[in-house]
Amino acid sequence: MQMKMNKQANKRRNAVILKTVLLAALIVFAVAVWLVKFHFVARSPYRVTHVFFHSLVVDPARGFSMTDDETWNEATPGFCQWMTTVHEFDQILQQLYDRGYVLVSLYDIVRITKDENGVAHVAPKKIYLPRGKTPFVLSIDDLSYYHSYDGRGCATRMIVGEDGKPTCEYVDASGQTLIGPYDCIPRLDAFLEKHPDFSYKGAKGTIALTGYNGIFGYRTDFCYRDHVNLDEDQQAFLDANPDFDWNAECEAARTVAQAILDDGWTFASHTWGHIRIGDAGIEWVRTDTQKWLEQVAPLIGGTDIIIFAHGQDLASWDEDYASTEKFQYLKSQGFSIYCNVDSSKYFVQIGDDFLRMGRRNLDGYRLYKAIYGGEDLVSDLIDAATVFDPQRPKDPILYQR
Repeated sequence: MQMKMNKQANKRRNAVILKTVLLAALIVFAVAVWLVKFHFVARSPYRVTHVFFHSLVVDPARGFSMTDDETWNEATPGFCQWMTTVHEFDQILQQLYDRGYVLVSLYDIVRITKDENGVAHVAPKKIYLPRGKTPFVLSIDDLSYYHSYDGRGCATRMIVGEDGKPTCEYVDASGQTLIGPYDCIPRLDAFLEKHPDFSYKGAKGTIALTGYNGIFGYRTDFCYRDHVNLDEDQQAFLDANPDFDWNAECEAARTVAQAILDDGWTFASHTWGHIRIGDAGIEWVRTDTQKWLEQVAPLIGGTDIIIFAHGQDLASWDEDYASTEKFQYLKSQGFSIYCNVDSSKYFVQIGDDFLRMGRRNLDGYRLYKAIYGGEDLVSDLIDAATVFDPQRPKDPILYQR
């Protein structure tokens, strides 16, 4: 009799537990539905802005300097126009965050799938963000630390820090080598540690790499291995480094690339030779692309993103993009995402086989024009006057194009 009563009690207890679990699940589901419906808002991939930077100037006194060297001085306007300082980059991140911007990946705005023939197809995706938040994409060009950067107050190369995270080496004005957050990758990482809500699902940026001087500050191009077709800077580097080990250099670059990928970043081609893709003939495009695929892709694991240099593109905005010969060739080489430079707030086209996106330069030229040139195209993102580095020169001749 007692055993029967115990069984009945256990059944009642289990029934109560089951009801409690079901009720809790129902409440969780209801809260989730409420959050999605009332707290999160679907953002269209066609209304996502894309900003980009080059390597940062740590020391403006050197980066923007004028000297007695005519060759040096000829390059100074380019540094004033194309580069952003560490101070400016930090200010930009903070202002974007304060205005409710949230960093998303290129892969957050499109879905790429392959059919049975291996052909990649592209489809738009919606992004669900809290109300009041605005998505944006970020990319970095030329993280190769060209020889032309030497002495300009920029980081000298990327390395893997003791914590396994990507960081930088930097040689200061006294010649001392320092390790720390001297460029975009570690500085954005540090900002996200303080403000994780600045990133959507852990998104970081996309790094567009050339190859002709190597990558990440490592001289991985074949010319350094074979000692052929060297320009003056490359020859000077090899002369100054008689024990140069090309294989070790490639292995170091590969290690850095993996650390950057593990950190959540993605890679893109910036063409091997930083070519003007719109002006180049198809044979030049083929040759350049094969060099990139042979000399850069194996070090970074490949990519399906290409970011064009010099602001050029494969076609004008109103042309049938997918019908152009250059597009069809690049598509055959595995590229599905194509980015140019465009000052518009939004420039996004999505076809069955491509995402085409414009990018906005947040650099010295754009800041100067916003403040002194009567052409503020960044007011939706930042207040250029409060971002502008007080150590940046204001001579208008340095910002003429």
